[in-house]
Amino acid sequence: MLLQVIGLATVAVGLSKTRRLFKRPSVAARVGMWFGRLWSVFAPSKSTTVHLQGVAATAAAGTARVRVGAAPDAPLDRRVAVLEQNYELLQRQVDQQEAETNQRLRALRSEVQAESSARQAEDRLTTGKLEELAVGGLHLEGVGVGWLWLGVIGTSVPAEIAAWLGRVF
Repeated sequence: MLLQVIGLATVAVGLSKTRRLFKRPSVAARVGMWFGRLWSVFAPSKSTTVHLQGVAATAAAGTARVRVGAAPDAPLDRRVAVLEQNYELLQRQVDQQEAETNQRLRALRSEVQAESSARQAEDRLTTGKLEELAVGGLHLEGVGVGWLWLGVIGTSVPAEIAAWLGRVF
C-alpha cells in the first residue's frame, strides 16, 4: 500500500506542476472556491447602491481647404498673383498632410514592431511551456507509474511474493 501511495503522490506532483505551468488554480484552491460559492448561498445578502452619472461627448474630424479667388474681370497680374497664392496654399497643405502621414506611419511602424516583439516573446514562452509539458514532467509520471506498478503487484499477490522471498533469503 505504501508503494501505491508513493506512486500516486508522484503523479499528483506532476499534475500539480502542469497546472502551475499553465497558471491554473490547484485542486485545493478550486475546492476552496467551491466552498466559498456554497457559503455565499447561505450567507446573508448585502445590498449595494450605485449612482451613475453620464456625460456625452462628440468628436468630429475633418479637413478644410483654403482657396483665393479672383474676379473674372481682374487684370492678368492679379490673376497670376492669385494662382501663385493658391499654389503656395496647396503646397503647404500637401506638405502638412505628408508630415502627418509620415508621423502616423512612424507610429504604426512602432506599434507593429512592439506587437511583433511581444508576439515573439509570447511564442518563446509558449514553446517553452509546451516543451516542459511534453518532455519535462515525463520522469515524474514514469516514476509514479513505476511505484504504482510495484504497489499493485506487491498488494495483489503478497502470498506469491512472500513465498518467493522466503526461498531467496
